Amino acid sequence: MVSDLVGKRQYGLEANKRVELGHCILVASDQWGFIVEHQVVEKEAEVSLSIPLAERLLNQFG
Repeated sequence: MVSDLVGKRQYGLEANKRVELGHCILVASDQWGFIVEHQVVEKEAEVSLSIPLAERLLNQFG
């Protein structure tokens, strides 16, 4: 912990700077928590993908 703070001070890094790793994903799970469908989202709004996902799930599982 102390060595992390020392390293951040030496290199001028901020302690509270947020870093986003990877891509956003859209995941649908069932009532038991099992993932039934997933999609990696790149350069698209997640909101616009939720309705087609719901329609695919209704067609697949009724």
